[in-house]
Amino acid sequence: MRIYMGVENFAKIESAEICINQYTLLVGPNNSGKTFLMQLAEGINEKMEDIIHGNDLQFLKVEQNSNYNIYTLTQDNLNSLTDQINLRLEKEKENIILDTLGQNVPVSRIYVRTEFDPDEKYQIIQYFEGMNVASKHPDHDFLKSIFKVPKKGQVIVLKKIQKNESIIWALIGNKDKSNFYVKEALLYLLTCSSLFMPASRTGLMLLYREFFAHKTDDSVSIQFIDGVAEKQQPRILGLTKPVYKFLRFLQTVTPPNLNSSKLIEYMKKDLHFYENNIIEGHISINEQGNMVYSVKDSKINVPMYLASSMINEIAPLYLAITSSRDRFRRLIIDEIESSLHPEKQMELVRFLNRLYNLKFEFIISTHSDTFVSKLNNLCLMAEYTKRTGDKAALKKLHLEESDLVCADNLCVYEFVNKENGKSMVREVPFNDKLGYQFDLFTDSALKLYNEATQIQEIINNEHERCTE
Repeated sequence: MRIYMGVENFAKIESAEICINQYTLLVGPNNSGKTFLMQLAEGINEKMEDIIHGNDLQFLKVEQNSNYNIYTLTQDNLNSLTDQINLRLEKEKENIILDTLGQNVPVSRIYVRTEFDPDEKYQIIQYFEGMNVASKHPDHDFLKSIFKVPKKGQVIVLKKIQKNESIIWALIGNKDKSNFYVKEALLYLLTCSSLFMPASRTGLMLLYREFFAHKTDDSVSIQFIDGVAEKQQPRILGLTKPVYKFLRFLQTVTPPNLNSSKLIEYMKKDLHFYENNIIEGHISINEQGNMVYSVKDSKINVPMYLASSMINEIAPLYLAITSSRDRFRRLIIDEIESSLHPEKQMELVRFLNRLYNLKFEFIISTHSDTFVSKLNNLCLMAEYTKRTGDKAALKKLHLEESDLVCADNLCVYEFVNKENGKSMVREVPFNDKLGYQFDLFTDSALKLYNEATQIQEIINNEHERCTE
């Protein structure tokens, strides 16, 4: 299933619709609306808990008996639910933008859209007693740890039904909140624990402690208005909410030990790739709670403020995927290539592809033709190996299967500035032979080529005059 977010007349953007739950790449000129759109995706994701109501489950419920309720999600009934969601988004759009961006940015329309694969559907099964689901799924690895103790409460199971059934989420709850837990399953499917990482991460990495050390207006206060006590929302000093959330994350993150954490055992190989191929060292938190960096094979820890800008720019990615406190599934990263040498950018693409293949989701913006070219190359190789089965070609390029992402999983968009000062967003199609073609990067390359040709002609003419 793909989930799309669309806007019309939002800030500088005339119209845009982007996928927000796969691997999405945004390219385009400065000041075209990419950052605002990425932050809005984060804002809508957080607001969805309020937007979806308990009585919306009436669109989905299809079967019930004394042991369980079954709610089925197909393209048709989810369209009905999406219509309700969009009616509420239309009503709350100004409040959502004000809460997310901290200012009244103009917008005509915000909407979401879902798109199922053929024959794709989901079921939310609400078992009234744990023993019922234990008997129905006695050998399922995903559920084994849940059913080691007697079950007196209900169990909610979310299943994907497409060719083979697979359980993707489960929760134990008590009997008093039946609709609450079913709604949680629906939210797991339609939303995602995500983190927005702003551009200029180096500055934020260096100053976040200073920011909170001098911040005095974050405590919740009570103000009496017309004799009624009202809770006042804390101000965030002019920052957008996603940026503030990022700063709070930096303040509270505690990355685990790679050698002992079971949470990240499944991606240990890829984290070692990150350490060896990108930062050439290790990031940790010392006894004083400060982030430090150590060069590979060295026991000397360097405070982050003394580490290079490259380390500071890329450290939040590592912290987000290894955090033992926050389990982020989606990373929204603005200007992913900041401060990275082209060689490191190419290695970063491989790392991100590996994370995507481990079920992470991305919305990424970039101004780097190196980054998009490497991603394009790996996508072309993915399509080639899928078509031919020739995996020996990967060895020639010193690649692994986990480095590849197919075009079916990539959503690529280009922002185009118009003469009226607005921008529009177009999806970039994939070509079987050339991959993705970007007008912005192509035009820049042609300008440089033509300029180099003209300079060469001037030099040649000057040389000819001197030899006459």
